[in-house]
Amino acid sequence: MDYPSGTRRTLEAAVRCCVVTSMNQTAAQVTNQYVVEAQTNYVLFSAHLGARVKQKGQPDLAGHDLWQGRVFCIRGSEPGYPNLLESTGYDIDPVTGVGTVVNPLGAHGYGCRHSHKVWDKRLRNPYVDENGEMKIDSEENKKRYELQQKQRAMERSLRAWKRKLIEKQEQINNPREDMDVSKLQQEYDRMAYQLTQKNKAYNDFCKQNDLQPQYDRIKVADFGREQTKQANQGARRHKGNERNKGRDKG
Repeated sequence: MDYPSGTRRTLEAAVRCCVVTSMNQTAAQVTNQYVVEAQTNYVLFSAHLGARVKQKGQPDLAGHDLWQGRVFCIRGSEPGYPNLLESTGYDIDPVTGVGTVVNPLGAHGYGCRHSHKVWDKRLRNPYVDENGEMKIDSEENKKRYELQQKQRAMERSLRAWKRKLIEKQEQINNPREDMDVSKLQQEYDRMAYQLTQKNKAYNDFCKQNDLQPQYDRIKVADFGREQTKQANQGARRHKGNERNKGRDKG
């Protein structure tokens, strides 16, 4: 799926991004009604390790690590309380409670998992220490973000490989006259074995870096239980054939 910005995403990635973003924005609109009821001019944003880090050429608000865990003024600004829209790209109408994502790179934009809540200056910000410093270290956050980006790349590779297996199985089921089905099956089995290796590498990477495996991110349409079973059988056949080849050479 191609976007006006030039970004290209697979169907699975596009749907997931749409669902996550929509749910986050809906929750934000509910919170905004509390803002109206409280008649407050302050909101606090949540914070988490691995928040998005801005890339070269992007505005500061694209770095979610720069504004997460901080308190903002909905209208105007005060010392220690910068303006919400200028800092995050998100705006709230204090009269109607309608929230607007002015810049999708920022708060409540595409894929954003941050939330905000009503704030009062008499409250204690749980995301900062007694000196007013963020509890989440910026370098630690950047490291976790980069690791998560590697994890996302591995997940994209797994989805792509599953789609290749689907295509290869389709060739086996509906071969052209010039195709050797036995050779196609051997190719499928080899690819299926490589998929098991990719899965193992993914799980090992997550374990070594204390990351939660995101198995929902490696799902592919038309690659369900039956396709997984076929792939596992193919991987075992390939492994068995390679073992027999080694014995013959010996």
